[in-house]
Amino acid sequence: MPSAAASQLQKRTRRPTAVESEDSTDGTPDNVAKALEQLRADKKTPVFLKTLINHMVAVQEKLSSVLLENQELHQQVNNLRDENNTLKRALAEAENRLSSPASAREINLSTMASDFEEKERLRSIVIHGISESTAPKSIERANDDYDVICDLLDHLGIECVPQSVYRLGRKEPNKCRLVKVVFPYSFFQKLTIKRATRLPSTPYRDAFIRPSLSKEERDRNREARRARCSSSQVKTSSTQHNQSSQPNRMPVN
Repeated sequence: MPSAAASQLQKRTRRPTAVESEDSTDGTPDNVAKALEQLRADKKTPVFLKTLINHMVAVQEKLSSVLLENQELHQQVNNLRDENNTLKRALAEAENRLSSPASAREINLSTMASDFEEKERLRSIVIHGISESTAPKSIERANDDYDVICDLLDHLGIECVPQSVYRLGRKEPNKCRLVKVVFPYSFFQKLTIKRATRLPSTPYRDAFIRPSLSKEERDRNREARRARCSSSQVKTSSTQHNQSSQPNRMPVN
C-alpha cells in the first residue's frame, strides 16, 4: 500500500499538468505571462521559484519595452530614409531645372546690362577742358563740377537738370580729366551737342563737347588717330629725305 508521502507527491506532480493542459503547445508571450501569474498565485509554489518567476516577469517587461522601442526606432529610420530619398529626387529635379536655363539667364542678364549701358550712353555727353576743382574734399569737388556743368548748360540754353555729373578716370596731378554728363532723355543730349558751337562765345570757350562713345567706337577712333599720326610722320620723313637728296647748286654770278 503506497505511503502518504507518495500520494502527496503524485498530487503535486499532477497540478502543473492541469495548468499546462490548457494550451501546452502555445508559447505566445500572453500565454507565458498567464502561466507565470498562475504559478505566482499558487500558494504551494516554493519561494525560490516565485523569486525566479518575479525576475523573469521583470526581464520580460523590460524586453517588451526594448522591443517596442526598437520597432519605433526602426519605423522612424524607414520614414527618414523615405524622406531622404524624396528630398534627393526633388533636389535633383530642381538642379536640372536650374542648370538647363542657367546659361540663358546669364545671357539675358548680360543683354539687359548692355541695353541699359547703351541707353545711358545715348543720353550722355563727354566734355573736355573743364578745370578740376581744388577743394580738399571729394564731395566738394563733385559739387563744384556739378555747378560748373549746370552753368555751362545754362549758357547753351539747355533747360534740363542733368541726372549725374562725374569725372572719368583717376585723378592725376597736372591733368584735367574728362567730365561725363548723363541727361534724363536723349533729346537733351542731342540738343547740347547741336548747340556746342556756341561755346566760343561763353566763358567755356576752351571746352569741347562730344557724345559718349562705346568702347568699340573709342578703339576705332584711337586706331584712326594712330594711322593719321603714322601717315603724317611718313610724309614728313619723305619730304625731309627729298630735300636732303637734292644737290646744292652754286649761284651763277
